[in-house]
Amino acid sequence: MRKVWLFFLFVLSCIYSCSAENDWESLSPRGGDSLSVIIREELHVLILGNSLSRDAFSYAPAVINNVCPNVDVDMRVLYVNGKPLSTHWGFISRKESGFVLDYYSSSEGKWKGEYAVNADDVLMSQNWDVIVLQEGSANARSLSTTLPSVENIVNYIRLYQQKSKIAYILIPSLAGRKDSLGVKLSDETWEKNASTAKDIQESGLVDYVIPCGTAIQNARHTLLDKYGDYGHLSFDGRHLQEGIPCLTDAFAAAQSIMDIMGYAASVSTCNLAITQRFVEYINVMGRHGSVIEGTTADYGLSKMCALKAVQNPYCISAIDE
Repeated sequence: MRKVWLFFLFVLSCIYSCSAENDWESLSPRGGDSLSVIIREELHVLILGNSLSRDAFSYAPAVINNVCPNVDVDMRVLYVNGKPLSTHWGFISRKESGFVLDYYSSSEGKWKGEYAVNADDVLMSQNWDVIVLQEGSANARSLSTTLPSVENIVNYIRLYQQKSKIAYILIPSLAGRKDSLGVKLSDETWEKNASTAKDIQESGLVDYVIPCGTAIQNARHTLLDKYGDYGHLSFDGRHLQEGIPCLTDAFAAAQSIMDIMGYAASVSTCNLAITQRFVEYINVMGRHGSVIEGTTADYGLSKMCALKAVQNPYCISAIDE
């Protein structure tokens, strides 16, 4: 009987050992010569914005997975095309299903979409690690038009997501030609966007600023400025073109999210290649033009523009080419 009992204990220990092996990933070197067990980690990011959020985050899950392969990215973009946050707040406060939802399936590595979505259904579906707000282009140039909507939405979020880290996107300005205002050029418009973002951050409403616009403005002062059907990295003067332009945006977004989460990772190590086939494979929603693939040097410039932006979000940085 004793032998039977000992055999039973041995079987149990083997079962436990196997289940533990399935729960823990393979060993990988970390921190010099030491070995650490890589544990799969879930990252949940929710973005409220418009099509500019699509530009910034379409490639971001792939970038994060490329440099942090142990992270399962759950990213969702809840948006209303061409509208400011005041429209979002209207739908939220009235409990209306006025949103489009793009969501990234980490298991498939693809984007999918839904229409007529209620914000509460997404906001309360789980605990979000990071929630990002993106203002519309015109309103982002003015604190007085942006602040009330940010305050309303943040206060609402805090009712249900007390632990979420909240960020605000410093969006790209319009491209280098004269914009719809007729007088403001790209750098001048970026300065207004940056001033609003800085004031929003200093108000204490948000914890972080994601400087996508600064990354793009950095790039517009390099050889990358030649790209885009419209020129200045733009597809149509407002949106960034697929490929190198959107990737520069995504590098800034991905690095910011990884920094917010405390990941010891840098987009400088990313070896992701953005091709037409890749964009089609991950099913990027609402694409802007054909993919600009760029050269190895272009990828290096793109990363540098993004990293400089994260280091100095409110300053256009000179980039060595």
